[in-house]
Amino acid sequence: MHLAAVAIPPFTFATRTGYESSPLANLGMTMVQPYANALFLNHGYFFFAPSPGPSHLVEYDVEFKNGEKQTFRFPDRHSQRPRLFYHRHFMLAEWLHANYPAANVPDWVPEEEQRFQQESYQRVVDSFQQHLLQLHEAERITLRRLEHQLVAPEEYLQGQTDLNAPHLYRPLPIAPAAANSP
Repeated sequence: MHLAAVAIPPFTFATRTGYESSPLANLGMTMVQPYANALFLNHGYFFFAPSPGPSHLVEYDVEFKNGEKQTFRFPDRHSQRPRLFYHRHFMLAEWLHANYPAANVPDWVPEEEQRFQQESYQRVVDSFQQHLLQLHEAERITLRRLEHQLVAPEEYLQGQTDLNAPHLYRPLPIAPAAANSP
């Protein structure tokens, strides 16, 4: 069982990157999912895949009590040191993205489960805001999710695109749409 829980998850990474994984891998994953989740064996394989996909960040505006406004992002490798601190922020931003409630939920998912996922997600967003309010001693925090697209290796090697070019950042909603809404 343990060997299966270690070997099967890498074959299902495709569903998290927008590609289809094999039906056999999906079937195997349904059998080992609870065990793999409990031991956290099914994490991060897509990051090392041939096509790892974009990374996700949280950008936020801080409105200070004196009226001044400033924008921050995390993770931020320049301000979050040591590296483990940066990595923690990276994982928080990725968790927020991974747990964003789906807009089109299949009919077979109970409404209570949908509501629970949305409420859990909102509690985390509220927790982020409360923490950032205290950290910056601010009046208001406005959160945004960002997706940082990858640059094609050819473009980078030819010097055509900077890795942090503004067009590589795509804003994503922070608040989920109502479930099954048109």
